[in-house]
Amino acid sequence: MPPATAAAIAAAPLLDPSPGTVHVLDMHRDTANLECRLSDHAFGMVWYGLIESTIAQTDVCDFHMVFQPHLVIRANRVHEGTAFTGPDGLVVQIRGEWYDGGDANLPRSPLTTSQIITHRNYATWVATLLWRGRTFIDSDHHQGIMSRTIRRPPGTSSAVTSPATTKASGTPPLPPITIGTSSDEAVEKEVIWDIDE
Repeated sequence: MPPATAAAIAAAPLLDPSPGTVHVLDMHRDTANLECRLSDHAFGMVWYGLIESTIAQTDVCDFHMVFQPHLVIRANRVHEGTAFTGPDGLVVQIRGEWYDGGDANLPRSPLTTSQIITHRNYATWVATLLWRGRTFIDSDHHQGIMSRTIRRPPGTSSAVTSPATTKASGTPPLPPITIGTSSDEAVEKEVIWDIDE
C-alpha cells in the first residue's frame, strides 16, 4: 500500500456511491476502494458501519487516504461529493465537522450522534445507508459465499483443507454435519475445516 502523502491523496479517485446502492461490507472488500478519497456520504457509511459493528475499526482505517491508525481522521480532509444526511434528511456532524459535501448552504441537522441512534427512523435509515435497505448479511460477498461462486484467487495458498485432504495426511476425516431447521429439512454438508499445519 503506497503511503498517503498529500500528493497521493489529491490524486486519488473519489469514492462517491449513490445512497442505498452499495453494501458497506462490499465497499470495504473491494480493495481498489481503499486507495480512494471518500465522499462525505461514503465517509458516513464507514463511520456508521463501525458504530453498527458491521465493520471493525481496522476496516475503517484500511481507507488510508482518509484515516490514520486509531480512527484518526487525516488533517485537512476535504468535504466533497454527496453530503452525508441523517435519518431526518439533513446534513449531520461527525466529530464537530459538517459532512455537507462542500455545500455549506445545505440544511443542517440538530441531531447529535446519540439522538441519531435513537431517532424513530433510525432502523430504516441505517439499513438503507449500510445494507442497501436489506440486512447486515445481504452483501454481495456473503451471497457469493452462500452460492459458492466466490473462490480463492489463483496462485494463493490457504490453510483451509477439506476432510478428504486431512485423510491423506493421516488425520482422520471428521463426519459431515447435519444442518436444517427441522429433521424433515436436514441435509448433510461437507465441512471445510481450518487446520494449522
